Amino acid sequence: DLEVLKLDHNELEELPEAIGDLEKLRWLILNDNKIKKLPESIGNLHLLEELRLDHNKLTELPNSIGNLKSLVKLHLGNNRIEDFPDTIIGMESLRQLSLSDNLLSDFPEKTIKMKSLKGINLKGNKINERSPAIASLENKGVIIII
Repeated sequence: DLEVLKLDHNELEELPEAIGDLEKLRWLILNDNKIKKLPESIGNLHLLEELRLDHNKLTELPNSIGNLKSLVKLHLGNNRIEDFPDTIIGMESLRQLSLSDNLLSDFPEKTIKMKSLKGINLKGNKINERSPAIASLENKGVIIII
């Protein structure tokens, strides 16, 4: 009944599909690895509250990421993410989203529909700061760092 899995600094290139079998997992910390892609089974971690994948080589997220309804913190800084799936709006509990230092060129407008979101870090991307979505989130009290 593993609740915390911390595998920082291990030069991991991938996660096995079996990661989705860790149904009691609450924290998954995978910073400073070489992970390029997450398995779809990541969406099976329904109790996961914190997912940290800073400093990896992610280019995309699986659609199943939206199944993480208990996720409160998602840290994806210093990767190669250009966009993320529409399913992210399914993350009903997400309060903190860090996408700093990625390859985003457009503000992730999907975040407007995320009711629990309190902060989003987009520093180090090439985003147009005049996006109407930014004003909409700021009006809801969301702290945005660009």
